[in-house]
Amino acid sequence: MNSAEDAKEEAADPIQDKINDLMKRIKDLPKSMQLSIQGQINSRTPEAKLTSKLTSDRDTLPSPKDMKSYLYGKVSFRTENYIASIQPSQDVLLKNEKFDTIMCLSTSKYIHLNFGDQGINALFLKVYHQLESGGHFILEPQQWKSYKKEKSRCPQFKEMCESVIQLKPGLFLRYLKEIGFHHVKTIQYTCPSNKEKIVYVLKKA
Repeated sequence: MNSAEDAKEEAADPIQDKINDLMKRIKDLPKSMQLSIQGQINSRTPEAKLTSKLTSDRDTLPSPKDMKSYLYGKVSFRTENYIASIQPSQDVLLKNEKFDTIMCLSTSKYIHLNFGDQGINALFLKVYHQLESGGHFILEPQQWKSYKKEKSRCPQFKEMCESVIQLKPGLFLRYLKEIGFHHVKTIQYTCPSNKEKIVYVLKKA
């Protein structure tokens, strides 16, 4: 077989053809979904190609295509209501998706105001179930006084603050320990707007 035939045979890749066809069919989907699908595809390809480029010639940068393939295989984007399922034992995703680290930064207040204590319980339980053993949960809760500033936004928030919410942010750490988290440390800092912030670092036993 001559070199031309060899090249033609090498170019014929039925798997790559299927991937290319799939990418054409999802081009009208939201970008976040396209990236997620692309990431799932690329996560199944070896990283040796990019790694060898970075180590063999320091003066030669990998192409944007190689970088995209490398990153999309590790990072995907998705927009969703994380606590849509408030019964973790019945959530199919919990059985299939596991993470080493989950971060919740300046978000818990809005979950609390919209879904009450039930929403916060669902959030913490779902995080616990989705973490690998030994995984970390990084939580930055907003202080209770910041909740009160939201009361004027709508009647629901006012009702939540005045009569519904019982599990206030000051009790989060105790509750997290009760469901199985180990408290690693607390980080306190002042942000540029002079607001005092607290970050809890927790570990799943």
